[in-house]
Amino acid sequence: MNSDLTLKLDEDGDGNFDEDLQPTSILDENDSGDIMPPETSINVSGNKKRDYFIQALVELVAEDDNSGVLKTKYSINDSPWHDYTEPFKLDKTAYGNEVTIRYFSTDKAGNPEAIKEKTILNIGLELQPVEGEPIIIYPNP
Repeated sequence: MNSDLTLKLDEDGDGNFDEDLQPTSILDENDSGDIMPPETSINVSGNKKRDYFIQALVELVAEDDNSGVLKTKYSINDSPWHDYTEPFKLDKTAYGNEVTIRYFSTDKAGNPEAIKEKTILNIGLELQPVEGEPIIIYPNP
């Protein structure tokens, strides 16, 4: 990308530039015809015990077949949107037993993907011991 290119912004139309902006991408004639948004998938892995994750690792993978992926954003449990830069961990201490991740990507031509959502259940859920004396059942001889 050409770092010498600067866009000047006049927000109020008074003839004075209020801000200098650097472009997020520069497209050639082939990339500028890109009308399809990128596709993002989510991978959840980690230390799993029975049907729950003790700790989950979340990876977002975005692909675009023309201009390329500009950015991927995600939100956890309706928090503000964050830029995705690397896989992140989820644990019960920070997020509770149920986590909903919303995510989407935008390509360099400005095509945003529709927001996707994945709910991960039972993060860090621990089995509770049963109180009282154990009951032992013997099979019939």
